[in-house]
Amino acid sequence: MCEARSTDRRAFLGAAAATSALALTVAAAPAATASAPAGQSAHRNTRFAVVPLGIQGGPPPAPDRSGISTALVVNGRTYLMDCGRASLTQFVRAGLDVASLKAIFLSHLHADHCMDLGSYAVSAAQFPTQYTYKEPIDLYGPGSAGTPAADLGPGPKWANPDQQTPGTAELLRLVTQAFNGSANFFIAERFIGNPAEMIRAHEVHVPEAAGASWSNPHPDTAPFPVMEDENVRVTGSAWSGLSSTCLPV
Repeated sequence: MCEARSTDRRAFLGAAAATSALALTVAAAPAATASAPAGQSAHRNTRFAVVPLGIQGGPPPAPDRSGISTALVVNGRTYLMDCGRASLTQFVRAGLDVASLKAIFLSHLHADHCMDLGSYAVSAAQFPTQYTYKEPIDLYGPGSAGTPAADLGPGPKWANPDQQTPGTAELLRLVTQAFNGSANFFIAERFIGNPAEMIRAHEVHVPEAAGASWSNPHPDTAPFPVMEDENVRVTGSAWSGLSSTCLPV
C-alpha cells in the first residue's frame, strides 16, 4: 500500500510532435487525517493511490485495452492525467468516486490522450447520480500549436491547413458546443445545468524564453509552475517522450 506521507510522485506526461511538449511533475502533499468524501469507494485507498485506467496508445481501438489515462488519488481528491478512449468508464469501474474529481491534466492533444474529454465534460457533469461531479473542475493542457508550418510535399495534405489548431480551451469549447442540443434537452427536463460551466480550462505554455516552435518543439526548460493546491504541486517542462508513465521520484 502506498500512502502520500512525505512521499513525492512524478508523473511524466508526453509530448505532441508538432507542439511544445509538457512533462508534468506531480508532487503529493503529506496525507491528511480527515476522512474521505462521502461516497468514496470503501475498497479504494483514498489517502494515496495511483490507478492506471488505460494504456492503449492507439488511436485504433483494442478489444482488451482502454485509452491512455491515469488517476492520482491524494487525501480523497482525484487528479486525472490524460483521458483517452473509455477513460470515464474505467474511472467508474476502478471504484473511484466521480464526485472526488478535482482536475484533469492533458499532456498533449493527440486523440489517444484526450478522446474521452467529451465524456467528462458532458456525461459526468451535474446529472443527479453518484457518477457525476457536482462542483466545477479544472482542466489543464497546452495552448494552440498555431497553423501547420511545414510543407508535406506530394501525397497527404494537412487537415484544415489554414485553421488555427485548437488548444485546450478551444477544444473544450468545441466539445461542449457540439452537444448543446443534448444539454438543452436535459436542462429543459430539469436534469442538469449547463455542462459548459462545469469545467474551467487553463492553458499551459512553455515560457517564451525557451523558444518553443514547430521547428523546436522540445526546448530545454527548467521546471515551471502549473498548478498547486492543498494536495499536489504540479510543475511542467518540455520533454520529448510520447508515453504516459507514473514513476516514483
